[in-house]
Amino acid sequence: MLLKCGDILSLRTLKELKLVAGEDGLDRVVTWPYIVQTNSVRMWIFGGELLFFGGLGLRSDYDSLVQLLEEAEEKHAAGVIFMANEVMTPELIRSLKPAADRLGMPVFELPRESILVEITKEISGKIFEEENKPPLAEHLLERLCFGNAEAINEIVNNAAYLGIDLSVPYQVAVIYIDNLNAYLSRMGSEHNHPLPSFLTFYRQVADSIVKRYDASLLTMHDDNRIYLARKIGSEQEQSQMLQKIHGICESINGYFKGLDVYACLGGIYSYATIRSSFLEAERSLELTCRLTTKKRVSLYEDLGVYQLFFHMKEEELERYCRRWIGELEAYDRKSGAELIRTMDVFFNQRMNLNDSAAALYIHRNTMNLRIARVEKILGKSLKDAETLHGLLVGILIRNYLDRKSV
Repeated sequence: MLLKCGDILSLRTLKELKLVAGEDGLDRVVTWPYIVQTNSVRMWIFGGELLFFGGLGLRSDYDSLVQLLEEAEEKHAAGVIFMANEVMTPELIRSLKPAADRLGMPVFELPRESILVEITKEISGKIFEEENKPPLAEHLLERLCFGNAEAINEIVNNAAYLGIDLSVPYQVAVIYIDNLNAYLSRMGSEHNHPLPSFLTFYRQVADSIVKRYDASLLTMHDDNRIYLARKIGSEQEQSQMLQKIHGICESINGYFKGLDVYACLGGIYSYATIRSSFLEAERSLELTCRLTTKKRVSLYEDLGVYQLFFHMKEEELERYCRRWIGELEAYDRKSGAELIRTMDVFFNQRMNLNDSAAALYIHRNTMNLRIARVEKILGKSLKDAETLHGLLVGILIRNYLDRKSV
């Protein structure tokens, strides 16, 4: 479990700590205690810090303190502890409540007699303790997806020890952060912090968001992916799983401005074959994250005919393309006529000539001429059902192979 802002209220050295405002932000992850030494913290923090502000020697007027809260929110700080004294009076601290509540930034009041060294030592120790607990539950999904058959009894025993029920089917989801490395690199260069620090903070926040939606979700991290699995015993639980994945994606996307977050879900399988759900989620991601119009969350079963392509050899698919659209591709390469794209749009527009012409920004007559050209090259009429279906599947396969190679 990660240390969250609300957890510090139960620490031994913070028994006198009072929550003043920002209750909605108590689930923010605490990565480190930070003693504020300048009025502006924008250049010195990058996420998860619990700020201690005494005010002595610094500007402590209302406007300056609101600016501090706004910068803390901008940089994803965990919260702000104001240390009461002759400058930071209880009345001044409590006057910040409207601004803190608006920002969702937890604000605390700490009595002046508190010993800061002991407090920061306990917080740091608690963070270290939580980060180094045995991650048995986190490794369970990895072993279910990649473990060998001989180890299955051990996996089941470990799950039982952790209180995880493997007697019902499970569904795997993969959350994909499309531009995570670029985002982390940009943040690191902008704020002069090493990339591993941002990566650690990102994972802590992502884990916190996941646990907030469902603490029972099995998790596994791999570069810019988060794998989640949940038991599905009914249609209601399947619907809940979809809603939770939606919420997790939106929360990560909202917390880290600029990230593109998507998710795909595999089918529902028993624990012994959960790898099939994992592979279906991966295959779905492989295709859908490269679509021009991306859905935030998609299901493997929504891929339709593309599901069949995953089980065919690439040379078989290429052979089918040559059979049905090879001549059109050759004509396009020679003349630049874009007949393949024309037919792709035609099928996407339910073979409506007017809608297809509008989507291609051409006149309806031009659309008719292009279709006539397709029929002439193929030597077949598009009124023939077999020809129409063969051409449609050929274009779908070409789209699949092109996206697969990206």
